[in-house]
Amino acid sequence: MRLASEFLRGGYSLLFPASCAECGAAVENPEEAPVCARCLPRLPWNRAPLCLRCGVSLRNLGAGIDLCGGCRDSSPIFDQARSVFLYEKPLPDFIADLKYRGRHALIGFLAGHMAAQVRQCWNDFAFDRVIAIPMHETRRRERGYNQAERLADAVAQKLYGRPADALLVRNQPAAAQASLSRRDRLNNLVGTIELLGPSETAGKTVLLVDDVLTTGATADACAKALKQAGAKSVFVITAARVAGGTR
Repeated sequence: MRLASEFLRGGYSLLFPASCAECGAAVENPEEAPVCARCLPRLPWNRAPLCLRCGVSLRNLGAGIDLCGGCRDSSPIFDQARSVFLYEKPLPDFIADLKYRGRHALIGFLAGHMAAQVRQCWNDFAFDRVIAIPMHETRRRERGYNQAERLADAVAQKLYGRPADALLVRNQPAAAQASLSRRDRLNNLVGTIELLGPSETAGKTVLLVDDVLTTGATADACAKALKQAGAKSVFVITAARVAGGTR
């Protein structure tokens, strides 16, 4: 009966045993962290030095470099982006569990660190709007939810005690983007992002939320729609970041 009641409450233990995703050791509070205290520091944290604009790691580029090659060649439309983790093992598994397997217990863990990153990096900014990267309704129906919205709501609650603002929509599905360059991704996204209630973001500082930042093209398309409507500035926070910069 206890296991059944936990499952009905959306509990973790029936589908995801309370063991560390890395070493298999027991995890006392699996809804707070998917790894044990010993493995937590070993996760692929996106540590400095970082590109000042897009937040990609610059660890392998030597000293004295402030911007990645992509941001030097073509500056993103968003003002800054930061990510908690690198998109390296086990983060792809965590993100896949969240997106496709309904492992919603990960939202609290990821959003907690994302909110902490926002405070650490942008403590001088009071974000007027917290907005999720949108998903087209067809894909939402297939999946049942938009993981970015779940993360955005959790981040907004942790920062400001309120849900995120539902102001961006994807009015048509973009073609598959996994194998596309940043330029092709941008072209692929033209006309797919729509802002609801433009007056809600005019003159505002906006925080965009997503699970993974790859080339930054989707974040840029959203930032473009927001800034065209008069947003003062647009910052991006994600759980994970693919290496390579905004190319």
